[in-house]
Amino acid sequence: MSATDPPAFLGVARSLTGRRWVGPSRDAERAAETLRLATGFPPALCAVLARCGVSASEADGFLAPRLRDLLPDPLVLKDMGVAAARLLAAVDRSQRIAVFADYDVDGGASAALLIRWLRAFGRSATLYIPDRIDEG
Repeated sequence: MSATDPPAFLGVARSLTGRRWVGPSRDAERAAETLRLATGFPPALCAVLARCGVSASEADGFLAPRLRDLLPDPLVLKDMGVAAARLLAAVDRSQRIAVFADYDVDGGASAALLIRWLRAFGRSATLYIPDRIDEG
């Protein structure tokens, strides 16, 4: 240990694996204090959030995440709005609906979710999964 090394964290100079425990940096301590003042959260929680790089404006979302905030916007997919409008029109007009699925997990799960959603509106759908050998 050199004179410039920070003091051992919690007095642990060497762990069982021979590693030195090092506490939070001065920057992390300042960030934790800034978080505490901005949010009113307990100091220990602010220390953890600061070490994770969470700012005061991000703290609530980090502690209580919502799926809507974590997933990408589906409307960025080309023609997703057109497809959604067409599907809703078919539901409104009681038209026949076919769901074309893929044979992998995400294709099957997506088809199952879509068919379940249609059933919630009292609609049924024909499920079509292409033959992997003949149709690619």
